[in-house]
Amino acid sequence: MYSSLLLAHAFLALAVLLLIPATVIGSFTGSKLSGKLGLFSMIGTHTQLLIGLYLYLSGSMGYKLFQVEGVMKEAHLRFYAVEHISTMVLAVVLATLARRKWKKEFANSTGHKNSGILWIITLVLIASRIPWERWPFIS
Repeated sequence: MYSSLLLAHAFLALAVLLLIPATVIGSFTGSKLSGKLGLFSMIGTHTQLLIGLYLYLSGSMGYKLFQVEGVMKEAHLRFYAVEHISTMVLAVVLATLARRKWKKEFANSTGHKNSGILWIITLVLIASRIPWERWPFIS
């Protein structure tokens, strides 16, 4: 089950990496689809978080790394034990705030540029902490 969830986590990450730029473009162009794209982006990030938390708590490349001596001195181990999960949790929080900001701006009939900026920050955070060397889509 762990390996299938890991693969699902990778495929959903790919979907999120495609949805968020579309949401950013929709936010800056004022597209009517930006609301739906933002909703799907937020749902994708939250689903990623749930799958990721399970993988973090049950797998060997997560919480169990704290049993290894010197985990904080090894960059590779620290990445999986601390940096990946903490940055992704922050990205999910920002995605939720971006969606909330979009709804507030939509209700006030103002532009959606502020939510677009939050989506850009979310995308940068996610892209910066994907373990590209282990990603199944990159050889």
